Amino acid sequence: MKVRLLIVVFTFAFSAGFSQTPESFCITLSKVNTIIQENHYSPKSIDDSLSVYLFSDIIENLDDRRDIFLAGEIKSLRKHEFSIDDYILSGDCNFLTEFTFAYKKGLERNLEIIKELRLEKFPLNTIDTLFFTREQLQFYKERKDIKKLLKKRIVYDILEDIAGSSKNKDSILEHFKSLSQKSRAKVFDNFECRIQSKLNPVPNLEHHIFNVFLNSFCSYFDPHTNYFSIDLKSQFLNSVSSSNLTFGLEMEMDEVHQVSVYDIMAGSPAFKDGQIEKGDQLLKVTYGKAEFEVNCTNMDVIQNYISSDTYREVLLTFRKKNGD
Repeated sequence: MKVRLLIVVFTFAFSAGFSQTPESFCITLSKVNTIIQENHYSPKSIDDSLSVYLFSDIIENLDDRRDIFLAGEIKSLRKHEFSIDDYILSGDCNFLTEFTFAYKKGLERNLEIIKELRLEKFPLNTIDTLFFTREQLQFYKERKDIKKLLKKRIVYDILEDIAGSSKNKDSILEHFKSLSQKSRAKVFDNFECRIQSKLNPVPNLEHHIFNVFLNSFCSYFDPHTNYFSIDLKSQFLNSVSSSNLTFGLEMEMDEVHQVSVYDIMAGSPAFKDGQIEKGDQLLKVTYGKAEFEVNCTNMDVIQNYISSDTYREVLLTFRKKNGD
């Protein structure tokens, strides 16, 4: 017996001049909800179940590594957990202002911590534990706890960068001091850059939070219903077009924010080139004079250069599984 699955994807887009206010956002949200309720094969009610899902999914999208919000800040936001459905039905989206403020506060706190740690001297030969699985990650109660976590991640990234600098162990040991100094500067720069990227997304932070909320709202109805920004809409249309001009690379980001090749489209430029393989880690994207380190750049920016037909020629830097 053959079973056919119909996947319905709803695509919407803010215009470039969209006024970023809770009021105008609520109007967009209302239109999105109307389209879903009228066209979805099995629409769900706007009730407390939706509220609980949205609250959890938004927090997960904004802070999946549990290093931005403090437990007290999550507790303060939790007052909205069972009320988001009421806000939607009444056309009151001011609650998103609190999410934006808390998110911005957490990012600014992390930026201060990174700058403090950059001035501190700490050894790289410590024995410690660092969890990467989300099941082990909890929201920390105090700023000092986040600082301790970020310090451990910095040490890990420095050691990983040193280890990846050469396949010759003896050479690494011989030049460890100079390599560590170089890697330390690079890792701190990457941490600061990542935070700045989150603080200043294109076009602004409010727009990013609204997009996160809209996508979470759509995904509540089924995994294949999504909200697309203008760039994501362009990427999607290119991916399903028979005449698309993309490079043919599908990328994925793991729990430690490394971006790797998930799949290569048969017949695509990447497929014909033959140098790129599944599992290769993307390090850098260069377009003209613009250079984007993956460790520091928002994934949406990277994906746009790889999947949009606007960019016909880019330089991609990968690290192979063997370290090359």
